[in-house]
Amino acid sequence: MEVMLVDFQLCRRSSPALDLNYLLFSSLTANERSRCLTRLLDDYYSTFRAVLIAAGSVPSFTQEQFTQEFHNKSMFGLIFGALAVPALMCDARDAQEFSVASDDHTVDYVMKKRESALRMLSSNPLMQPRLLSLYEDVTRHAPDSSRAPRDLECSQGKPATAATYSLPESHASA
Repeated sequence: MEVMLVDFQLCRRSSPALDLNYLLFSSLTANERSRCLTRLLDDYYSTFRAVLIAAGSVPSFTQEQFTQEFHNKSMFGLIFGALAVPALMCDARDAQEFSVASDDHTVDYVMKKRESALRMLSSNPLMQPRLLSLYEDVTRHAPDSSRAPRDLECSQGKPATAATYSLPESHASA
């Protein structure tokens, strides 16, 4: 039996590179990303392509374009990794309590979250290196700011399916 999990938490029309950045930056250490990134990108693209072909379509971008897109979107991975890692690695006493946040207690709530974050950085020996490695990875893989960004954007006027992802016309020949 084959099992597949589908996460609709961040359901949106966007580049598949965003989802992969979210997964890799929130779930893997810098060493794991560095050691396995090429294989993970290759496996993701080949699986994505196979699913589209099985559905009667093909992706409108190459594996090389997808890899470049992943690197161009690495800031997204950094931001969501920086948000997710503390929540994933926190002690039970530092876990988010959404019920205590209300308009009447917003300042107190923010101050408690700040204290909690500082406590986690000083008490959890895994937290600081994990967060610092996120920033190092993004710096290493960030796109050159002098180039125009390449975005795999969903084509306008078409249903939101994986087959509608393509490079914008302005970058199609780049």
